Amino acid sequence: MCQNAEEAMIMQRESEDAGRVLIEAFHTIYHPATIRARDIVRSGVIGAVADVQVVHLGDFLRGRTSKDDDVRLDVTLGGGCLMDLGCYDIQAIRFLTDTEPRCLSATAEPFVDDALVDDAMQASFSLSNGGTASLSCSWKAADKSGPTQIRITGDKGWLECGWGGYNEGNEIRTKIGDADVVTESVDGPFPNTRTTMFYQLTAFEAEVRSQEAAGEGACGKPWSYTMKSCPADAVANMAVLDAVYTAAGQGPRPSTNPAPPKGKL
Repeated sequence: MCQNAEEAMIMQRESEDAGRVLIEAFHTIYHPATIRARDIVRSGVIGAVADVQVVHLGDFLRGRTSKDDDVRLDVTLGGGCLMDLGCYDIQAIRFLTDTEPRCLSATAEPFVDDALVDDAMQASFSLSNGGTASLSCSWKAADKSGPTQIRITGDKGWLECGWGGYNEGNEIRTKIGDADVVTESVDGPFPNTRTTMFYQLTAFEAEVRSQEAAGEGACGKPWSYTMKSCPADAVANMAVLDAVYTAAGQGPRPSTNPAPPKGKL
């Protein structure tokens, strides 16, 4: 959404005051396969969530080695692997399990030219339901490139799925007790022809229409969004990112431009 949770809170307040729809573009959560995976977890068939593991590895820099080549290596522009990839991983934990993670520890592999920028990040969390979670993300793992892999373990079984493949990662694998592994492919109403971006745009349009139909209302009203990636959710996600960077010793991404006076955005 922005550099840190404080900036996200400012954006949330301004969007509410101005009566405008604001979302964070986590396109992956709008694909029918992702929603199906969450529904399986919510159904309780794998039991209470005990542990979540997220692995997100790939050669995403593609040879670019300086902030002049890639803005993702510039800390003043939100640089860092966690900001680029790990934000999706944290959102995955939160979205699929309906829990809030609290960072317990984190270790960063710093970019050679800037110790505040992470080339890779590993972090562990406790979950608000008593479970645990971990993430491992890297944008320079050339030999392990692929979609994010997620495994959710419950006290009755487990679920595995992909994440963030645009129109990939729609295969869900579950194992309940001693039963065989069940593989389910979810394409949604537009098989193999619509990406996660399409589903996100459709949801955004529906949210705008919904707000328009509700009328302008009072200035500063706290909207009840139908979209998961609403401003309040973005603030919560950014707070976890800040906590991971703090635990890794790099600190949250800095605010390089002060917010303008209220109502002047």
